[in-house]
Amino acid sequence: MIEKTVGGNREADILKAAIYSYITTAEPIASQKLVKAYKLNVSSATVRNILVKLEEQGYLIQPHTSAGRIPTDKGYRFYVNFLIKTELLTDEEKNFIDDAYSSISYDIESIIKDTTKLLSLTTSYIGFAELPRFHDSGTFKHLELIALQGRRIMIIIIMRSGDMKKKVVCFSDKVSSADLARICSFLNENLEGLDFAHIRSDFREIFKEKHFYLNETVYNCVLSILDVILSFEEEKNVFIDGYEYLMQYPEFSDINKAQAMFRALNAGYLSKILNMPIDSDRGIKVLIGRETADSDIEDCSLITIRYSLFGSPMGSLGIIGPRRMAYSRVMSKLNYTACKLSDIMTKLLLE
Repeated sequence: MIEKTVGGNREADILKAAIYSYITTAEPIASQKLVKAYKLNVSSATVRNILVKLEEQGYLIQPHTSAGRIPTDKGYRFYVNFLIKTELLTDEEKNFIDDAYSSISYDIESIIKDTTKLLSLTTSYIGFAELPRFHDSGTFKHLELIALQGRRIMIIIIMRSGDMKKKVVCFSDKVSSADLARICSFLNENLEGLDFAHIRSDFREIFKEKHFYLNETVYNCVLSILDVILSFEEEKNVFIDGYEYLMQYPEFSDINKAQAMFRALNAGYLSKILNMPIDSDRGIKVLIGRETADSDIEDCSLITIRYSLFGSPMGSLGIIGPRRMAYSRVMSKLNYTACKLSDIMTKLLLE
């Protein structure tokens, strides 16, 4: 078994070189090629014996008896967890991201859409990003109720972040214009400045001594609207960009396989991925191959990271690429982009 350190461990060094070679060339790894390309201070025969041992341990696989070897999910996992180091972005790369954010409009949905395009452009993989989540970091600012035909009401929720949600509901009883205005005023007076975590856990306590002047019908309408408000936090809006980038990689040359993958990579699937716990040490989540739990996506890897507001998570963004993606560079670009996005969101809130 390979030790969890690189220094002085010949097997780990050769595994690192082998995986890096496959990431950059997409060609199976042969011992002579490794010795020549990476100037390994060992013979070709020694490298060949170590490659055989790494295959026996499950880190590499030989697709054909006459071919070289390629990394397995286990090999990539060891590579990501123990062999790569954080790469520093160049000034040119940082300036490119900075300039992209300096010219975007200060509208939350536009910012997130532009972020997905930026991620794709800077990595040549698929980029995805999630609109800010309402819970915990979401703070209520204002509510509007608009009467439509019949008993239908449009509810408009505006957050301090500038985000806005709309939903049309149908009340069981018709509500007069006066009662609608009373409901709107009541909710705005009692919810302004509260975060969704507080509203969700304590709203009945908040209102128990404040609704005495509301009749039963109106109060039931208030509770119905609260249910709608709290349901907004369950909505996960994810934007995806850059599908065309994956088509340049040989792994996705089979059009039927590529189409199945693109169908699987939808907002619903990515929302589930974004809900998974993030590695507390790195602040980042990496899913490799079969770890994605979908056979249509097992040739891919996904990397996600959170962006925040005053230290509280607001949402997530990420990258989808082939399993042989440039993990270290992608992580660095994701981290820098998440920091910039967090700054933009904070500035937007404070304006």
